[in-house]
Amino acid sequence: MSLLETLPVGAVIGLDSAAFIYFIEEHPLYEPLLSPLFEQRIEHGENQAVTSVVTLAEVLVQPKRVARDDLAQKYREFLTAGANLMLPTSPPRWPNALPHCGHSTTCGCRMQFKSPPPSSMEPPTSSPTTRACGGFPSRPS
Repeated sequence: MSLLETLPVGAVIGLDSAAFIYFIEEHPLYEPLLSPLFEQRIEHGENQAVTSVVTLAEVLVQPKRVARDDLAQKYREFLTAGANLMLPTSPPRWPNALPHCGHSTTCGCRMQFKSPPPSSMEPPTSSPTTRACGGFPSRPS
């Protein structure tokens, strides 16, 4: 059974750095396995793929190390210009965060991450003492 036979049309596929490296650099063993996925499914919109900015950073390491700017550019273009490849660049929302309040940028609401959250363990707040805009209260000191 091939990879495409096990993958339902319409599924969103999470891809890591190795898949892009093997495909773009035409690895003799793995590129033939990945070509149908990229060229038949993703390119034609039968499936969407998602990766991260971490992947972009990882795939650029070796080309930069060996001064292959052409290869680095090929990765950049592939990962940032693909119609059915999503490369989210905005910070993730907190699991229980409400949508942005829509107030002016002076309301202090951090729901759009205009400023970093107080720590990695605290949800965003509008201020230490209020719950304006549906923000979360700060953790007690």
